[in-house]
Amino acid sequence: MRRCGTVIDDVAATRTWLGNFMIRQSQGLRQAIVSSADGLLPALWVGEARCWPAPREAAAEDEMTLALGWARERMRVVAAASPAAAAQAGPTDPPAVILLPLPWSGAVREPELVELSRQWPLAELVLITGTAVDGRRRRGPLLAGALAVPWYELPGRIGLWCRQRQEGVGESLGRPATCRREDRLLAGIAAAGEWRQPGIQVSVAAGSRRLLDGLEMLAVAAGVRVISRHQGKPPLSAGGDVILWDVGDVRDVDLEHIARLHEARPSLPLLLFEGFPRGATAAAVRQAGGAHVLGQPLEADVLAETLRWVCRPLRDDLGGSAVAR
Repeated sequence: MRRCGTVIDDVAATRTWLGNFMIRQSQGLRQAIVSSADGLLPALWVGEARCWPAPREAAAEDEMTLALGWARERMRVVAAASPAAAAQAGPTDPPAVILLPLPWSGAVREPELVELSRQWPLAELVLITGTAVDGRRRRGPLLAGALAVPWYELPGRIGLWCRQRQEGVGESLGRPATCRREDRLLAGIAAAGEWRQPGIQVSVAAGSRRLLDGLEMLAVAAGVRVISRHQGKPPLSAGGDVILWDVGDVRDVDLEHIARLHEARPSLPLLLFEGFPRGATAAAVRQAGGAHVLGQPLEADVLAETLRWVCRPLRDDLGGSAVAR
């Protein structure tokens, strides 16, 4: 009888602990929702955006600096140098997203992820991967429980996360982190019709007919209208709200053509596609007048939000509305 009473007491204590745990979780979820009522997701950046080991990570510094700047434009970001520093002086609101820069494989360890998940169990862990990690990322998840996002996809991802939260989607950050790259691409194409159409018209250009067809299919899957196709470099007369150009590999002659396009039509954004975008290339493209550089493969919904992001200045001039850039 004494042993039976002990078991009953243990079960009651366990139920009480679970009830209190669920109350704490629901309170934390409500706080996270309330904190994003102003339209900005609360985020925590854990890691340094600069001072990577030289010289091999000089490009990674540009990529992570750009990513941190994009995050600060559209999210309420609190930066910390390490998980310990984040726990000691973290954000007042529970973060919905924890961003960890990953310029090379091994820069973030699993114990750090465990420490952050224990401190903020409701936050999603997102690894911002640099060019040096891109090849490994395509073979599968880098670390269990964390979503790997290439640095150049971050503007579109942030817009996607905000839109998902506004529309009440159950999973605020998309598909599970353990999902294979191929499954994520197919799921993005299948779900393209569920999202509101960006209402953007584009011109597409690529070096071959095969690449041109693929770029047009991706644009259509993203919900935009293709009004002209150009094999080779996009002409100065290309129409639409945005030009999508699969350049393959950005060279000096391509930068000169970008500068000519920007000089002739400064209000027309130019969105480039490369196989493996690098931070130095993105900086050169932006200096020449291009809007952004994306890599391939790319999910259709991420492209849709990136297009909204690059079209924001034009829509502001026209008195329209778009996702904040």
